[in-house]
This record gives sequence, structure tokens and C-alpha cells, in this order.
Amino acid sequence: MVVELLNTLARADPDAADSVIDEALARIGTTCGYDRTYVFRMRDALLLDNTHEWVADGIPAMREELQGLPMEMVGPWREAFERDEAVNIPHVEALPDDAPVKAILEAQDIRSLLLVPILDKGVYKGFIGYDAVRAPRSLDARETFLLRSAANGIAALLMRSDMLREMQAARAALEDSNDRIAATIAAIPDLLLSLDADGRFEECHSNEGVTQLMPSEMFLGRLMEEVLPPELVRIGRDAMARIATEGHCPSIRYSLLRDGLRHWYDLRAAPRAPAKGSTKQRYLFVIRDVTDQEEAQRRLASREGVLRALFTQSPIGIALHDLETGRFVDVNDAFLEANRRDRDEMLGLRLADTVPPGEHPMIRAALDTLERTGRYGPVEHGFARADGSVYPAISRGFLTTDSTGRRLVWSFVEDITLR
Repeated sequence: MVVELLNTLARADPDAADSVIDEALARIGTTCGYDRTYVFRMRDALLLDNTHEWVADGIPAMREELQGLPMEMVGPWREAFERDEAVNIPHVEALPDDAPVKAILEAQDIRSLLLVPILDKGVYKGFIGYDAVRAPRSLDARETFLLRSAANGIAALLMRSDMLREMQAARAALEDSNDRIAATIAAIPDLLLSLDADGRFEECHSNEGVTQLMPSEMFLGRLMEEVLPPELVRIGRDAMARIATEGHCPSIRYSLLRDGLRHWYDLRAAPRAPAKGSTKQRYLFVIRDVTDQEEAQRRLASREGVLRALFTQSPIGIALHDLETGRFVDVNDAFLEANRRDRDEMLGLRLADTVPPGEHPMIRAALDTLERTGRYGPVEHGFARADGSVYPAISRGFLTTDSTGRRLVWSFVEDITLR
């Protein structure tokens, strides 16, 4: 019976381990005259769970009640289990009354039992048990050997099943990781290039919206010098050299003429692990078309240049001040000339410092209107010069907000002294 059982356990599909083990426990119990056969497995290195059980007719099942038991339950036998020794108790009633396990065994009406450890590479993982309830059982060495052999077959199947589950979990995790990486790559609006240590193109990935300089089949497996213009080879080699010396490569922006139009690109490069069986560094190039961004920045810079020129050359005074503090942030030359102050002095003043005290209520009313409507004026009032004189002016302005959320007021101040 034992040889046949061991063959069945050895050939069993690990996916069907639970049902095969249940059948094996039933067969051992009925053939060998035991009343309860079972498996206990360790959980989280602290608890024991009764994972499998067979009971003879008329014997109460205990599996549901024997979950999450403290490891101390096997305290007296733990050292024997770790030495890969079976525990054979032919007569429970003969145990000393102060033995911790005696009360536990008698509570289950167990009169004899044999426990065989489950070891995984020498590490204790649980045990397999045979209980005699109706009558005590004394085993000779041959019977003990055969029952232990059957238990070892069950333990081996459990280990194979665990290994299969771990492999399946690892495979599922790997597939999930690969799916996430693939989805991430698919969403990246960049050209991804992998190069070997010599600068030879190994892999290429681009999305539908990414325009390549040439089809992949024209450059994969070839060196940069064989397929790229000299200026791109120089950029690529520079990126590789930076990685070799500094461990990283900051963004490199470059441009190319394509179809008569200039296109701008950002190249970012990073080291890549050597191929299996090699120690040579590889490289990952990430190239993004930033033409729209570059053109927008250039248009913005051009617009800012025009506005700065208008600000500087305007014959009307222009001042920018902080609404909360009243302090001047910037002024143009016309405003400085009208107020007869230099720039450093003016930027150290507040709006209230340049308006005669008697006209402060008028300015506060204008600023109240500004906060409600976003603009103020025209307001006719005086400005106090550095020499104490006052000149008449008409002011109008609007409210704006900078990138930090600070509220600023642009004021256009016309000197009307000559009117």
C-alpha cells in the first residue's frame, strides 16, 4: 500500500495536491486502522493551521476548531521535529499528569498518536499526524517506517505545490510588471533607443505620433556612424561619454532641418544594465520632439522682448507695484524722469510715499475699484518728486497675478504738467 501511495503522490499534479492529500490521508487511516489523520502547517512562523483532515465514521472532525493555534502547542516536540525525528506516543494516559500536551490530547479522546515533521530544506514547516481514538496503537519499527514514508510523500507533494504556487505568483507578478511597463512605454510620446557599448542600435520603440528620422530596419544592428549625420553622431557619443564619466547625462537639446523646416529635440540618456553574460555597459536614449515647445518659447521670448522695448521706450511713465505692500517692483525710465528719482531709490518706495498725503483717499478709492473690477482710472492726482515738488498726472491701470500668486498693479502715468 505504501509503495503504491508513494507513487501516486509522486506523480500527482501539484495543482491537485489538496484532493490527492485528502485521499492519501483517508487511505492511510482506513488501511492502518487509525481514526484521524491530518496535516498541520505553520503560518507566519507563529501559528499552526490544520489544513487537511480525515476522520473515521463516528469520530468528530476537529479541523475547523484547530486553526491559528499557537506554536507553543508543539513546544515539547519542536526540537525533535527540527532534528527530523518522529514523535510516537503509544499511550497518552501514560504521559505525566503535568505534561502540557496531555490535557490537549485527552480532550480530543486521543489514546495514541504518531507525528512526522514536515521539513523544507531542513526548516520545520509543520507535521503530519495519525491519531488512534477508539483503542491505543503500539507500532513496531517497520510500521513506524512505513507510516513515516507515507508522511514524507505527502510532505514532498506539499512542497511541490508550494513551489508551483510561488512560481505562478512570480510569473503573474512578472506578467503584471511587463504589462505595466508595456503600457507605460506605449503611452510615452518619445522615441526610445537602446544601444550597446559600441554605440550599435539594439532596440527601438516609437508610438504612432513619433516621427523617426528613418525606418527602424535601416539602423538596427548598425553603429551610429553608419547611419546618422555627423552632428547627431557627435551628440550621441557625447551622451555616452557623459554617462561613462559622470554616471548620467543631462538633457541635450538639438535641432535638425527636415523637409525645409527646423525641428527641435531633447535627448536624455541613461545607463542600462549589461546584457546577460556580458559586463559591457549599454545605453538608453529617450528622444522627444519639442518643436512646438521650442517655438512657443521663442514666440514668448520675442513677445517679451517687444513688450520690454515698449516698456523701456514708452514716453508715458509705467510702474508696477505690489497691491498688498504698495512697494514698487519695476518702473520705466519715463516714470523715473517725471519723479526725478533713480531706480534704486524708486524701488525702495511704496506708492503712498509718492502721492501727497491729501490725495491718499483718492488713491485708496481707485485701488478699491481695482480690486472689484480688475482695473482703475483715469484718476487725476499729484505725484511728489524727490525734491518735494508735486507734478500733476493722470493714472490708469489694471490688476495682474504673477506665477507665485502675488497680485501686481500695472499703472500708466501721464505727466500733464504742460497741459
